[in-house]
Amino acid sequence: MFTKRLFQTFTLLIALGAANLVNAADLLVRENGLGGAYSTIQAALDASVDGDRVIVFNKAGDVPYVENITISKNITLMGLDKDNKAIINGSITLEKGCSINFVKATTFTLYSSDTIDININHFEGGSISHGYQHTPGSYQNINITNSNFSGNIKTENSESHRTSSGYSPYSTDKYKTLISNCTIEGSVYIANGKILGNTINGSIVSRYYSLNRNYSTLYDYTYIYTKFYAKSDSLCIIGNKVSGGINIFNNRPHLIENNLIKSTSDGIFCYKWDANSSVVNNTIMAGVYGIEIDGDRTTSTLIYNNLIVSHPTKVSSGWAIDCSGAAYVSYNAYTDNFSSTGHTNNGTNLTFPASDVTVDETTGMASGSNINAGHPDAAYTDLDLSRNDIGCYGGSNSLLNFFPTNNTGNARIIHLEIPRRVLNGDQINVKATAIAE
Repeated sequence: MFTKRLFQTFTLLIALGAANLVNAADLLVRENGLGGAYSTIQAALDASVDGDRVIVFNKAGDVPYVENITISKNITLMGLDKDNKAIINGSITLEKGCSINFVKATTFTLYSSDTIDININHFEGGSISHGYQHTPGSYQNINITNSNFSGNIKTENSESHRTSSGYSPYSTDKYKTLISNCTIEGSVYIANGKILGNTINGSIVSRYYSLNRNYSTLYDYTYIYTKFYAKSDSLCIIGNKVSGGINIFNNRPHLIENNLIKSTSDGIFCYKWDANSSVVNNTIMAGVYGIEIDGDRTTSTLIYNNLIVSHPTKVSSGWAIDCSGAAYVSYNAYTDNFSSTGHTNNGTNLTFPASDVTVDETTGMASGSNINAGHPDAAYTDLDLSRNDIGCYGGSNSLLNFFPTNNTGNARIIHLEIPRRVLNGDQINVKATAIAE
Protein backbone atom coordinates (compact mmCIF):
# COMPACT_ATOMS: atom_id res chain seq x y z
CA MET A 1 0.00 0.00 0.00
CA PHE A 2 1.31 3.43 -0.90
CA THR A 3 0.81 6.23 1.58
CA LYS A 4 0.37 9.94 1.35
CA ARG A 5 1.38 12.22 4.16
CA LEU A 6 -1.01 14.89 5.30
CA PHE A 7 0.18 17.85 7.33
CA GLN A 8 -2.47 19.49 9.46
CA THR A 9 -2.65 22.19 12.04
CA PHE A 10 -5.94 22.09 13.84
CA THR A 11 -7.80 23.61 16.76
CA LEU A 12 -9.50 21.13 19.05
CA LEU A 13 -12.52 23.39 19.49
CA ILE A 14 -13.33 23.00 15.81
CA ALA A 15 -14.40 19.80 14.12
CA LEU A 16 -11.32 18.30 12.49
CA GLY A 17 -11.60 18.05 8.76
CA ALA A 18 -9.55 18.33 5.63
CA ALA A 19 -10.16 18.30 1.93
CA ASN A 20 -7.66 16.21 0.01
CA LEU A 21 -7.12 15.78 -3.67
CA VAL A 22 -8.31 12.45 -5.06
CA ASN A 23 -5.57 10.60 -6.88
CA ALA A 24 -6.46 10.84 -10.54
CA ALA A 25 -3.86 8.26 -11.60
CA ASP A 26 -0.66 6.52 -10.59
CA LEU A 27 2.08 6.99 -13.19
CA LEU A 28 4.89 4.44 -12.82
CA VAL A 29 8.56 4.95 -13.66
CA ARG A 30 10.71 1.86 -14.21
CA GLU A 31 14.12 1.14 -15.66
CA ASN A 32 13.93 1.13 -19.48
CA GLY A 33 10.16 1.68 -19.30
CA LEU A 34 9.53 -1.92 -18.21
CA GLY A 35 5.93 -3.07 -18.59
CA GLY A 36 4.79 0.10 -20.32
CA ALA A 37 5.98 2.39 -17.52
CA TYR A 38 7.80 5.65 -18.15
CA SER A 39 11.56 5.35 -18.50
CA THR A 40 12.33 8.81 -17.05
CA ILE A 41 10.86 10.70 -14.15
CA GLN A 42 10.48 13.92 -16.12
CA ALA A 43 8.45 12.15 -18.83
CA ALA A 44 6.01 10.93 -16.18
CA LEU A 45 5.83 14.40 -14.63
CA ASP A 46 5.12 15.97 -18.01
CA ALA A 47 2.28 13.50 -18.58
CA SER A 48 0.76 13.98 -15.12
CA VAL A 49 -2.10 16.23 -14.09
CA ASP A 50 -2.92 17.78 -10.72
CA GLY A 51 -3.70 15.05 -8.18
CA ASP A 52 -1.62 12.30 -9.85
CA ARG A 53 1.10 10.28 -8.19
CA VAL A 54 4.39 9.60 -9.93
CA ILE A 55 5.80 6.43 -8.36
CA VAL A 56 9.45 5.64 -9.06
CA PHE A 57 10.85 2.10 -8.91
CA ASN A 58 14.60 1.97 -8.43
CA LYS A 59 16.86 0.63 -11.13
CA ALA A 60 18.78 -2.61 -10.67
CA GLY A 61 21.64 -2.18 -8.23
CA ASP A 62 20.16 1.14 -7.12
CA VAL A 63 21.67 2.90 -10.13
CA PRO A 64 20.25 6.44 -9.95
CA TYR A 65 18.04 8.19 -12.46
CA VAL A 66 20.36 10.85 -13.87
CA GLU A 67 17.95 13.74 -14.33
CA ASN A 68 17.35 17.32 -13.31
CA ILE A 69 13.58 17.40 -12.91
CA THR A 70 11.02 20.20 -12.71
CA ILE A 71 7.64 19.80 -11.00
CA SER A 72 5.04 22.30 -12.20
CA LYS A 73 1.86 20.52 -11.09
CA ASN A 74 0.22 19.65 -7.79
CA ILE A 75 1.28 16.01 -7.79
CA THR A 76 3.02 13.54 -5.50
CA LEU A 77 6.48 12.28 -6.44
CA MET A 78 7.43 9.23 -4.42
CA GLY A 79 9.53 6.13 -4.08
CA LEU A 80 8.10 2.90 -2.73
CA ASP A 81 8.77 3.52 0.98
CA LYS A 82 11.41 4.93 3.33
CA ASP A 83 13.65 1.89 2.75
CA ASN A 84 13.29 2.07 -1.03
CA LYS A 85 13.71 5.73 -1.88
CA ALA A 86 13.67 6.90 -5.46
CA ILE A 87 17.31 7.76 -6.22
CA ILE A 88 17.89 10.78 -8.44
CA ASN A 89 21.35 12.00 -9.39
CA GLY A 90 20.28 15.54 -10.08
CA SER A 91 18.24 18.46 -8.81
CA ILE A 92 14.53 19.01 -8.19
CA THR A 93 12.96 22.35 -9.02
CA LEU A 94 9.49 23.00 -7.59
CA GLU A 95 7.31 25.44 -9.46
CA LYS A 96 4.08 24.53 -7.68
CA GLY A 97 2.92 23.10 -4.39
CA CYS A 98 3.32 19.32 -4.32
CA SER A 99 4.37 16.36 -2.17
CA ILE A 100 7.78 14.64 -2.21
CA ASN A 101 7.88 11.32 -0.34
CA PHE A 102 10.68 8.74 -0.11
CA VAL A 103 13.09 10.45 -2.52
CA LYS A 104 16.85 10.89 -2.57
CA ALA A 105 18.21 13.73 -4.70
CA THR A 106 20.98 16.29 -4.80
CA THR A 107 19.18 19.59 -4.22
CA PHE A 108 15.81 21.32 -4.11
CA THR A 109 15.16 24.77 -5.51
CA LEU A 110 11.86 26.47 -4.63
CA TYR A 111 10.34 28.60 -7.36
CA SER A 112 6.75 28.01 -6.28
CA SER A 113 4.61 31.11 -5.84
CA ASP A 114 1.14 29.67 -5.22
CA THR A 115 -0.64 28.82 -1.96
CA ILE A 116 -0.66 25.01 -2.28
CA ASP A 117 1.40 23.32 0.44
CA ILE A 118 4.80 21.81 -0.28
CA ASN A 119 5.23 18.57 1.70
CA ILE A 120 8.64 16.92 1.88
CA ASN A 121 8.85 13.68 3.84
CA HIS A 122 11.57 11.03 4.17
CA PHE A 123 13.82 12.95 1.81
CA GLU A 124 17.56 12.43 1.66
CA GLY A 125 19.82 14.86 -0.13
CA GLY A 126 21.92 17.96 -0.16
CA SER A 127 20.08 21.22 0.41
CA ILE A 128 16.92 23.25 -0.06
CA SER A 129 17.13 26.78 -1.43
CA HIS A 130 14.80 29.28 -3.02
CA GLY A 131 15.15 31.09 -6.30
CA TYR A 132 12.02 33.22 -6.49
CA GLN A 133 11.49 36.71 -5.15
CA HIS A 134 7.91 36.77 -3.93
CA THR A 135 5.69 39.79 -3.73
CA PRO A 136 3.83 40.27 -0.42
CA GLY A 137 0.76 38.09 -0.06
CA SER A 138 -0.52 34.95 1.59
CA TYR A 139 1.98 32.42 2.84
CA GLN A 140 2.84 29.11 1.22
CA ASN A 141 3.36 26.33 3.74
CA ILE A 142 6.45 24.15 3.46
CA ASN A 143 6.42 21.04 5.64
CA ILE A 144 9.72 19.14 5.93
CA THR A 145 9.80 16.05 8.16
CA ASN A 146 11.78 12.88 8.79
CA SER A 147 14.50 13.89 6.35
CA ASN A 148 18.29 14.12 6.17
CA PHE A 149 20.21 16.97 4.56
CA SER A 150 23.95 17.24 4.01
CA GLY A 151 23.67 20.98 3.33
CA ASN A 152 21.52 23.96 4.31
CA ILE A 153 17.78 24.50 4.39
CA LYS A 154 16.95 27.99 3.20
CA THR A 155 13.28 28.95 2.90
CA GLU A 156 13.31 32.53 4.14
CA ASN A 157 12.98 33.78 0.55
CA SER A 158 15.07 36.86 0.84
CA GLU A 159 18.50 38.20 0.30
CA SER A 160 20.04 41.27 1.80
CA HIS A 161 22.93 43.51 1.01
CA ARG A 162 25.29 45.23 3.36
CA THR A 163 25.08 49.00 3.64
CA SER A 164 27.00 51.48 5.77
CA SER A 165 24.48 50.91 8.57
CA GLY A 166 24.30 47.14 8.30
CA TYR A 167 22.06 44.85 6.25
CA SER A 168 19.13 46.08 4.20
CA PRO A 169 16.53 43.57 2.96
CA TYR A 170 15.13 43.88 -0.53
CA SER A 171 12.56 41.12 -0.57
CA THR A 172 9.63 39.92 1.54
CA ASP A 173 9.46 36.37 2.83
CA LYS A 174 6.41 34.33 1.93
CA TYR A 175 7.10 30.79 3.09
CA LYS A 176 5.82 29.49 6.42
CA THR A 177 8.06 26.53 7.18
CA LEU A 178 7.68 23.52 9.45
CA ILE A 179 10.87 21.51 9.97
CA SER A 180 10.52 18.51 12.26
CA ASN A 181 12.45 15.34 13.04
CA CYS A 182 15.23 16.06 10.54
CA THR A 183 19.00 15.79 10.64
CA ILE A 184 20.64 18.78 8.98
CA GLU A 185 24.39 18.94 8.55
CA GLY A 186 24.27 22.56 7.42
CA SER A 187 22.33 25.55 8.71
CA VAL A 188 18.71 26.59 8.65
CA TYR A 189 17.61 29.95 7.24
CA ILE A 190 13.99 30.66 8.07
CA ALA A 191 11.80 33.71 8.61
CA ASN A 192 8.52 32.23 9.78
CA GLY A 193 7.22 28.92 11.09
CA LYS A 194 8.36 26.17 13.44
CA ILE A 195 11.62 24.28 13.95
CA LEU A 196 10.77 21.30 16.16
CA GLY A 197 12.86 18.38 17.34
CA ASN A 198 15.72 18.43 14.83
CA THR A 199 19.43 17.70 15.01
CA ILE A 200 21.23 20.58 13.31
CA ASN A 201 24.94 19.83 13.09
CA GLY A 202 26.08 22.42 10.60
CA SER A 203 29.21 23.42 8.88
CA ILE A 204 30.63 26.90 9.38
CA VAL A 205 28.66 29.65 7.64
CA SER A 206 30.44 32.97 7.03
CA ARG A 207 27.82 35.52 6.20
CA TYR A 208 26.76 37.12 9.48
CA TYR A 209 27.50 40.83 9.80
CA SER A 210 26.37 42.87 12.78
CA LEU A 211 23.51 45.29 12.18
CA ASN A 212 24.53 47.61 14.96
CA ARG A 213 28.29 47.34 15.25
CA ASN A 214 31.11 48.37 12.97
CA TYR A 215 32.97 45.09 12.88
CA SER A 216 35.71 44.88 10.29
CA THR A 217 35.38 41.15 9.69
CA LEU A 218 32.54 38.71 9.26
CA TYR A 219 31.64 36.26 11.98
CA ASP A 220 31.86 32.55 11.35
CA TYR A 221 28.75 30.89 12.71
CA THR A 222 26.75 27.77 12.31
CA TYR A 223 23.32 28.97 13.17
CA ILE A 224 19.61 29.17 12.79
CA TYR A 225 19.41 32.55 11.10
CA THR A 226 16.20 34.56 10.78
CA LYS A 227 16.34 37.65 8.62
CA PHE A 228 14.99 41.06 9.57
CA TYR A 229 11.34 41.48 8.52
CA ALA A 230 8.20 42.84 10.10
CA LYS A 231 5.51 40.17 10.37
CA SER A 232 2.93 39.37 13.00
CA ASP A 233 3.55 35.61 12.92
CA SER A 234 5.81 33.96 15.45
CA LEU A 235 8.79 31.70 14.97
CA CYS A 236 9.00 28.70 17.29
CA ILE A 237 12.39 27.06 17.83
CA ILE A 238 11.66 24.25 20.28
CA GLY A 239 13.26 20.95 21.23
CA ASN A 240 16.27 21.00 18.89
CA LYS A 241 19.90 20.00 19.24
CA VAL A 242 21.90 22.76 17.57
CA SER A 243 25.67 22.61 17.14
CA GLY A 244 25.95 26.35 16.72
CA GLY A 245 24.25 29.52 17.85
CA ILE A 246 20.72 30.77 17.32
CA ASN A 247 20.87 34.27 15.82
CA ILE A 248 17.75 36.40 15.42
CA PHE A 249 17.39 39.45 13.17
CA ASN A 250 13.64 39.43 12.80
CA ASN A 251 11.14 41.70 14.55
CA ARG A 252 8.40 39.14 15.10
CA PRO A 253 7.75 37.19 18.31
CA HIS A 254 10.08 34.26 18.95
CA LEU A 255 9.71 31.28 21.25
CA ILE A 256 13.12 29.68 21.90
CA GLU A 257 12.50 26.84 24.31
CA ASN A 258 14.04 23.55 25.42
CA ASN A 259 16.92 23.51 22.94
CA LEU A 260 20.38 22.07 23.49
CA ILE A 261 22.68 24.69 21.98
CA LYS A 262 26.44 24.35 21.56
CA SER A 263 28.38 27.27 20.12
CA THR A 264 31.98 28.39 20.33
CA SER A 265 30.61 31.94 20.14
CA ASP A 266 27.27 33.20 21.56
CA GLY A 267 24.65 30.62 22.36
CA ILE A 268 21.68 32.86 21.51
CA PHE A 269 22.15 36.25 19.87
CA CYS A 270 19.10 38.41 19.24
CA TYR A 271 19.20 41.82 17.68
CA LYS A 272 15.57 42.47 16.86
CA TRP A 273 12.30 40.85 17.87
CA ASP A 274 8.84 41.75 19.04
CA ALA A 275 6.12 41.14 21.61
CA ASN A 276 5.70 37.97 23.65
CA SER A 277 9.15 36.58 22.92
CA SER A 278 10.64 34.09 25.35
CA VAL A 279 13.89 32.24 25.98
CA VAL A 280 12.94 29.45 28.36
CA ASN A 281 14.52 26.17 29.52
CA ASN A 282 17.43 25.99 27.11
CA THR A 283 20.75 24.32 27.87
CA ILE A 284 23.49 26.46 26.36
CA MET A 285 27.15 25.49 26.01
CA ALA A 286 28.70 28.79 24.96
CA GLY A 287 32.18 29.99 24.09
CA VAL A 288 31.45 33.70 24.61
CA TYR A 289 28.04 34.93 25.83
CA GLY A 290 25.30 32.55 26.82
CA ILE A 291 22.40 34.82 25.81
CA GLU A 292 22.95 38.22 24.24
CA ILE A 293 19.95 40.42 23.45
CA ASP A 294 20.90 43.62 21.75
CA GLY A 295 19.26 46.41 19.78
CA ASP A 296 15.56 47.23 19.57
CA ARG A 297 12.83 45.46 21.50
CA THR A 298 9.34 46.87 21.64
CA THR A 299 8.22 44.95 24.70
CA SER A 300 9.23 42.55 27.42
CA THR A 301 11.22 39.37 26.92
CA LEU A 302 11.04 36.41 29.32
CA ILE A 303 14.38 34.74 30.07
CA TYR A 304 13.65 31.91 32.49
CA ASN A 305 15.13 28.57 33.50
CA ASN A 306 18.15 28.53 31.18
CA LEU A 307 21.27 26.53 32.05
CA ILE A 308 24.48 28.14 30.74
CA VAL A 309 27.84 26.37 30.87
CA SER A 310 31.05 26.61 28.86
CA HIS A 311 31.44 25.03 25.46
CA PRO A 312 33.33 21.70 25.71
CA THR A 313 36.27 23.12 23.74
CA LYS A 314 36.30 26.69 25.03
CA VAL A 315 35.94 28.05 28.56
CA SER A 316 33.99 31.28 28.38
CA SER A 317 34.67 34.36 30.49
CA GLY A 318 31.91 36.42 28.85
CA TRP A 319 28.53 37.40 30.20
CA ALA A 320 26.07 34.64 30.88
CA ILE A 321 23.12 36.88 30.01
CA ASP A 322 23.57 40.28 28.42
CA CYS A 323 20.40 42.29 28.02
CA SER A 324 19.04 45.71 28.76
CA GLY A 325 15.63 47.29 28.84
CA ALA A 326 12.40 45.45 29.43
CA ALA A 327 13.60 41.89 30.01
CA TYR A 328 12.56 39.60 32.86
CA VAL A 329 15.54 37.45 33.87
CA SER A 330 14.72 34.87 36.53
CA TYR A 331 15.73 31.39 37.71
CA ASN A 332 18.61 30.93 35.29
CA ALA A 333 21.79 29.11 36.31
CA TYR A 334 25.32 29.56 34.99
CA THR A 335 28.80 28.44 35.93
CA ASP A 336 31.01 30.92 37.74
CA ASN A 337 33.44 31.39 34.84
CA PHE A 338 30.72 33.56 33.25
CA SER A 339 30.29 37.16 34.33
CA SER A 340 27.09 37.85 36.25
CA THR A 341 26.94 41.39 34.90
CA GLY A 342 24.91 42.30 31.84
CA HIS A 343 21.54 41.87 33.53
CA THR A 344 19.82 42.77 36.77
CA ASN A 345 19.83 39.78 39.09
CA ASN A 346 16.63 39.76 41.11
CA GLY A 347 18.11 37.19 43.47
CA THR A 348 16.67 34.14 41.73
CA ASN A 349 19.51 33.51 39.26
CA LEU A 350 22.16 31.03 40.36
CA THR A 351 25.92 31.10 39.92
CA PHE A 352 27.77 27.88 40.77
CA PRO A 353 31.15 26.18 40.22
CA ALA A 354 31.36 24.15 37.05
CA SER A 355 31.84 21.03 39.17
CA ASP A 356 28.33 21.43 40.63
CA VAL A 357 26.53 20.52 37.38
CA THR A 358 27.34 17.76 34.91
CA VAL A 359 25.97 18.14 31.38
CA ASP A 360 26.12 15.34 28.83
CA GLU A 361 27.44 16.85 25.59
CA THR A 362 25.31 14.60 23.38
CA THR A 363 21.97 14.43 25.16
CA GLY A 364 22.09 17.66 27.15
CA MET A 365 20.95 15.77 30.23
CA ALA A 366 22.20 17.60 33.34
CA SER A 367 22.46 16.70 36.98
CA GLY A 368 23.38 18.77 39.99
CA SER A 369 22.37 22.23 41.16
CA ASN A 370 19.90 22.74 38.30
CA ILE A 371 17.46 20.08 39.48
CA ASN A 372 14.23 21.51 40.95
CA ALA A 373 15.79 24.98 40.83
CA GLY A 374 13.69 26.54 38.03
CA HIS A 375 10.74 28.88 38.29
CA PRO A 376 8.48 27.59 41.10
CA ASP A 377 5.27 28.69 39.38
CA ALA A 378 3.07 25.71 38.46
CA ALA A 379 3.05 26.94 34.85
CA TYR A 380 6.66 25.69 34.53
CA THR A 381 6.37 22.30 36.23
CA ASP A 382 8.15 19.31 34.73
CA LEU A 383 6.46 16.40 33.00
CA ASP A 384 6.41 14.51 36.31
CA LEU A 385 4.71 17.57 37.94
CA SER A 386 7.73 18.35 40.08
CA ARG A 387 9.32 21.81 40.20
CA ASN A 388 11.01 22.94 37.00
CA ASP A 389 14.51 21.63 36.29
CA ILE A 390 16.67 24.39 34.84
CA GLY A 391 17.80 23.40 31.34
CA CYS A 392 16.38 21.76 28.23
CA TYR A 393 14.65 18.90 30.05
CA GLY A 394 12.56 21.15 32.29
CA GLY A 395 8.93 22.10 31.77
CA SER A 396 6.23 20.71 29.51
CA ASN A 397 8.25 21.22 26.29
CA SER A 398 11.00 18.95 27.61
CA LEU A 399 13.54 17.62 25.12
CA LEU A 400 12.20 14.20 26.12
CA ASN A 401 9.20 14.98 23.91
CA PHE A 402 11.45 15.09 20.84
CA PHE A 403 14.39 12.75 21.45
CA PRO A 404 15.04 9.99 20.77
CA THR A 405 13.20 10.37 17.49
CA ASN A 406 10.95 7.45 16.67
CA ASN A 407 7.49 6.62 15.33
CA THR A 408 8.48 8.28 12.07
CA GLY A 409 6.12 6.03 10.12
CA ASN A 410 3.08 6.65 12.29
CA ALA A 411 0.60 9.42 12.83
CA ARG A 412 1.55 11.62 15.73
CA ILE A 413 1.24 15.06 17.25
CA ILE A 414 4.58 16.87 17.13
CA HIS A 415 3.68 20.08 18.94
CA LEU A 416 0.93 21.36 21.22
CA GLU A 417 0.20 25.02 21.79
CA ILE A 418 -1.63 25.37 25.08
CA PRO A 419 -1.72 28.17 27.64
CA ARG A 420 0.68 27.84 30.56
CA ARG A 421 -2.02 29.05 32.89
CA VAL A 422 -5.81 28.71 32.78
CA LEU A 423 -8.04 30.50 35.26
CA ASN A 424 -11.17 28.87 36.62
CA GLY A 425 -14.01 29.41 34.18
CA ASP A 426 -11.80 30.35 31.22
CA GLN A 427 -12.14 28.69 27.83
CA ILE A 428 -9.16 26.52 26.89
CA ASN A 429 -7.88 26.73 23.33
CA VAL A 430 -5.52 23.94 22.31
CA LYS A 431 -3.76 23.99 18.96
CA ALA A 432 -1.77 21.04 17.66
CA THR A 433 0.60 20.47 14.79
CA ALA A 434 0.20 16.86 13.69
CA ILE A 435 1.31 14.41 11.03
CA ALA A 436 -1.09 11.73 9.76
CA GLU A 437 0.08 8.92 7.49
